[in-house]
Amino acid sequence: MQHLDFNLDRHLSPSLKWGKYRGQDIIPAWVADMDIASPAVVIEAMMERLRQHPIMGYERPSDGTYGAIQDYLQDFHGWTVEREAIVFLPGLVPAINWCCAMAGEAGDEILVPSPIYPPFLSAPGNQSRACIQLPHRRQGDGWEMDFEAWESLVSPRSRALLFCHPHNPLGRWWRDDELSAVIEFCQRHDLLLVSDEIHCQLLLEDRQQQPAFRSTATLSPWARAHSITLLAPSKTYNIPGMACAYAVIEEPSLRSRFLRACAGCIPELTPLSYIACETAYRQGEPWRQEMLALLRQNWQSVQAALAGWPLIRSNLMEATYLAWLDVRALGLKRPHASFEAGGVGLGDGKAFGDGDYLRLNFATSPERLAEILSRMDRVIADAPGHQRASLSQ
Repeated sequence: MQHLDFNLDRHLSPSLKWGKYRGQDIIPAWVADMDIASPAVVIEAMMERLRQHPIMGYERPSDGTYGAIQDYLQDFHGWTVEREAIVFLPGLVPAINWCCAMAGEAGDEILVPSPIYPPFLSAPGNQSRACIQLPHRRQGDGWEMDFEAWESLVSPRSRALLFCHPHNPLGRWWRDDELSAVIEFCQRHDLLLVSDEIHCQLLLEDRQQQPAFRSTATLSPWARAHSITLLAPSKTYNIPGMACAYAVIEEPSLRSRFLRACAGCIPELTPLSYIACETAYRQGEPWRQEMLALLRQNWQSVQAALAGWPLIRSNLMEATYLAWLDVRALGLKRPHASFEAGGVGLGDGKAFGDGDYLRLNFATSPERLAEILSRMDRVIADAPGHQRASLSQ
């Protein structure tokens, strides 16, 4: 692959992902960062900025950065967005917390479909709101939202819905009818709709649709006026450490409420953050296409392994590089610890809201993924559930 570089040793780097198991024979496959070098065009653009202007002072986003985001939203989402609607952020996690802070008052409820990326579950409590978890349900090889259960859990104190599209960790790329049902639910109960769409360029399923991805806010006038959409190039282009995210908030009064909620908390982003964002959107597409080809190939490898693990249930991956694995049939008392003992550091489902599951990050080299799957195979072979199944045959 011309644009992808796997020849990196991260063992001794200050990487959050690899540092967790430093000094141990455990391959990390937990946090959502890829074992792939960030795009060379992004690295070169940052280096050129330092060569031409070696002052790292406070900066504002340039016209070029705004333009790159607006063009990306138009081309990929079919969404015409005015410059004023874009609010730059240091990351998605603080933005989720600020959205909770602006929704109602202390003691009010934030609705969170679960399982979900862990900061969704902690953000309401951080802002003195109650976190009400809404269930998904299995449907065939995938997941769907259980709207009947959602209706039973909403209350007069419910103020916002924290939504994830595509979904982390379920791997769902929600379809238009599902998104419309979410919008109708929020409109019916007068809820602020916060849509995390940070994985929206990591689409594994080939739907051949235009636009390539429909943001929730674009599907109805009500949604455009009542939504905060959270986006960033960070997951797609493997630049999460550059801390450059943004919210799209088209309704001026809603934008003002959000800015009041985060007043005094949003730091200036670094000059290189803006450069990375602009360059990724302007020049990163060849890298993204090769990366998607790799992810699809790696997912096929995971599927091949799953075919030999009948006690582990997964789902069809429509988007992201994070597989959600149901391991309850293995009979392991502490599944996460058992796989760590076998040399693989997976994401612990407890943090996402369901301890019967583990999350596998397969965005790594094919060779490393093969070793991860081999180590998992040995743990599965020794699991009590597998042993019982073998004896009964």
